[in-house]
Amino acid sequence: MKAQFTSKDIQDFLQMKKKRLEAAILEALKFVGEEFITICRENGTYTDQTGNLRSSIGYMIFQNGQVVFESFPGSNAPAVEIARRVALDAAQRLGGNGFLFVGVAGMEYAASVEARGFDVISMGSIRAADALRRAMERIKRKANRR
Repeated sequence: MKAQFTSKDIQDFLQMKKKRLEAAILEALKFVGEEFITICRENGTYTDQTGNLRSSIGYMIFQNGQVVFESFPGSNAPAVEIARRVALDAAQRLGGNGFLFVGVAGMEYAASVEARGFDVISMGSIRAADALRRAMERIKRKANRR
């Protein structure tokens, strides 16, 4: 018997599978991120007097330490920039290889608003984590079928 493929064919095939898997993970993270933003911005139980807190809600996705996608749809540019810095700082502290999702409310007083019993990003974080677990399970099942 003689193989009808080379070791390069195998490498190319595995690389193609890896790229497809990474693309599926990125799309799942984007979906979860947009859900996170929607839940946090629409269901926050606080009164946002200046608009800064809701504007500072967003997320970044990192792959191997590099930003591959971000969404900060707030209308207050200074609040958005603060949120971006908070997300970048968190990612730098967490570090690591692979994918990293960082969802934030960037204003420094967000934690104190939550501590007073108001929901800023808690519910959005919980629901995003659940959605992410479900998405990763779907991706795993699909990857194992092929």
